[in-house]
Amino acid sequence: MLNIIKKSSIVLISVVTIRILSSCIGLFGGDCDSNVIYYDIDHMQIEGIDNSGEYAIYEEKDTMKSAAVAFKVNIKADSLYYLAEVKNTAIFGFSQAKAWECETYYKANQDITGIKITTVFDISSRIPANSDISKDILFNADNNDTGKLYSNFEDIKSYLNKSGSYIGNVFYIFYKNAVQNDSIRFVVELSLSDGRAIVDTSNVIRIVR
Repeated sequence: MLNIIKKSSIVLISVVTIRILSSCIGLFGGDCDSNVIYYDIDHMQIEGIDNSGEYAIYEEKDTMKSAAVAFKVNIKADSLYYLAEVKNTAIFGFSQAKAWECETYYKANQDITGIKITTVFDISSRIPANSDISKDILFNADNNDTGKLYSNFEDIKSYLNKSGSYIGNVFYIFYKNAVQNDSIRFVVELSLSDGRAIVDTSNVIRIVR
């Protein structure tokens, strides 16, 4: 009889342990993958930045040196929708207690598929107004972990299309030639996977020498 009681106790303890472990898995992040907020890319905003020193200073500028033309591009969203929420878990008698909250991530419904950058003014006698200067641009992105200071657009595109810890995304464009005109202005057009394109035009930037 004593052996039967011992075996029953072991079985009971095992069952309780398994249930506790199962609850803990749900409590501590078992459903983190579903905690994603999806949004539509609506527009972008271009800001001039100071790239004249050893490192770019990401503050809005309207004057630049001729060989240090650079812009920050903010990809933005006005509307959001939730496709998933962190589930509530009831455990140890705490009814409707919220599970351990996974970090929230944001993912655009559209991928960025291409970019075109056009100059509004003449850059030089060789590059007149309305020229496509995309091939003369270098890029970087906030979440680019390639270790490169500058990349081409194909290199950073995958990083722009990842989910992230904030809404929207940011990348930087650097014109790799010296500007001979006294002013510049760029138009940036991003192609999206849903067939749309979003466009923004920079402020007029005065070139100082």
